[in-house]
Amino acid sequence: MDYKEIIKLSLDDFDNKYLDHKKHKDYKNKDLIAIVNDGIWQWAWSLTDKPDNLLKLSKKLLLYGLDLDYKKDNQELKKILLTSHIKYSSYTQFEIFIAISIFLTKSSWYYQDEDHVYILS
Repeated sequence: MDYKEIIKLSLDDFDNKYLDHKKHKDYKNKDLIAIVNDGIWQWAWSLTDKPDNLLKLSKKLLLYGLDLDYKKDNQELKKILLTSHIKYSSYTQFEIFIAISIFLTKSSWYYQDEDHVYILS
């Protein structure tokens, strides 16, 4: 599956889960996926000051990115997953990062607390 297809599926999944999320707000089981600050998305797997039990799904995304075949039209997705700090210029780009995270980890939704972005399992 190429990155364009993954992004499309991720956004479709994101839209469907948004409708479900409006009904259920359970933030008990959450993993830190990223820190966002001044238009910079920093993957949680790159943080050194957070406990490992909060970073399981973020590390899962890192391993997924490492396993992608660079030659099979996955260069963009591989770059997104393996670059520790990514500058984004729009809310749409921010939502794409979240949608990819939710889709690839099979999580139920996300939760943002100040500059911390969590995905819910």
